[in-house]
Amino acid sequence: MVVSRFDKQSDISQADVERVVGVKVKHLVPSDYRLALQALNQGRPLALENHNKLAAAYRDLARDLAKLETEAPAKPEPTSIFGRLTGRG
Repeated sequence: MVVSRFDKQSDISQADVERVVGVKVKHLVPSDYRLALQALNQGRPLALENHNKLAAAYRDLARDLAKLETEAPAKPEPTSIFGRLTGRG
């Protein structure tokens, strides 16, 4: 089961949903209306964003549906000259 627009601060918890429906929740898609609306207004797919929980949740769901392995998080590229020389960020 997929729960969309899930809010950890809500009065209804994941356990409540699982108990009422009788099925274990496999994916939680967080509620981030502002970010979704911003992506819509900019005409930029949310999935192209790298650093937010909403896009990550959709990527995880897509990977699961496609039966792909979860990839390890990419190591950020060093941004400073010292970082590039030493391999540290």
